[in-house]
Amino acid sequence: MLRRRTTAQELNFRQHRRIQSGRRQFLQGGDASPEQNGPEQNGLVLANYGFNSEVENEQGERFRCAVRETVDSSPAAGDQVVWRPGKTAGQGVIEAISPRHSELRRPGTQGRWQTVAANIDRLVVIFSPDRFVMGLADRYLIVAAVAGIEAILVVNKQDVLQGKEFRSYRQELKRDLKIYRRMGYLTQLVSAHSGKGLPWLTEQLVGRNTLLVGQSGVGKSSLIRHWITDEEIRVGQVNAIGRGRQTTSAARLYHLPQGGNIIDSAGIRALALQGIPAHRVVDYFRDVSKYAGKCRFSDCRHDAEPNCAVQAAVAKGKVDPRRLVSLHAIADSLEVSGDGTLLLQD
Repeated sequence: MLRRRTTAQELNFRQHRRIQSGRRQFLQGGDASPEQNGPEQNGLVLANYGFNSEVENEQGERFRCAVRETVDSSPAAGDQVVWRPGKTAGQGVIEAISPRHSELRRPGTQGRWQTVAANIDRLVVIFSPDRFVMGLADRYLIVAAVAGIEAILVVNKQDVLQGKEFRSYRQELKRDLKIYRRMGYLTQLVSAHSGKGLPWLTEQLVGRNTLLVGQSGVGKSSLIRHWITDEEIRVGQVNAIGRGRQTTSAARLYHLPQGGNIIDSAGIRALALQGIPAHRVVDYFRDVSKYAGKCRFSDCRHDAEPNCAVQAAVAKGKVDPRRLVSLHAIADSLEVSGDGTLLLQD
């Protein structure tokens, strides 16, 4: 006998029931009414764990807080919230999330979107030398630009490039980074192992809310350990070719001793944004867009159209041909998605 398939509506209802059950169990009845809890306070979300969030009050004390049902979105690391202490010590409930000036999101289950981090001033994209890919760097830069966030490209583990056998690869990597510097982006080679380049990177973090992103194994947690010494930062084992396993399951905010905050995105498998028309991708390629407006056709794809100013710039050596490969790959992925979703997946 064939069993009836569970509908999406039923799955949503079941998920909602699980969330409500988890919230009630976590608060142990302290969420019955605001009057049963303490006075409202301002707080900062350090991390979100699904059923509850870790919130820091203005005195630096930390509480596990559920979210009141009237709040229409889930908190994320970096969120400013209004919350109340609960009846049980160390617990509370989030009453409201303050407006965000920026956010980065990822696709969630059943078509929903989840905010990974909020109120970010700067995005630091970390690569390892063997995994610097121009197309991936461009995707991160587009996501940052659309969100109104400054972006820096950082290549960690530069010490593995020492030696004559890596000379050609080292030169190629530096040429790639030079392309982005010419466009006005900050780039840097660093080493969490030797400390080289870290004083410069530290200066870029001071006084800002910075999100660190990058594929697993590029050394995000090792870099954070350079700045954060009073908290446990787990570092995963890395195999021979430099690829590691994730050691963190949620984006988490840490305070810098010099001032400012960093958010570690380890454990976040994907970032994405919506609403980018494929034909507007060129606007986010700083080195290409200055030629795109000179094309014969306003809807030029910069591929095989006649009188394409971008193709002419490539032929004259003014634009690296790999830039068009990256541009077309991103535009094609947006057309395939159909809803203007640009996905960055590990």
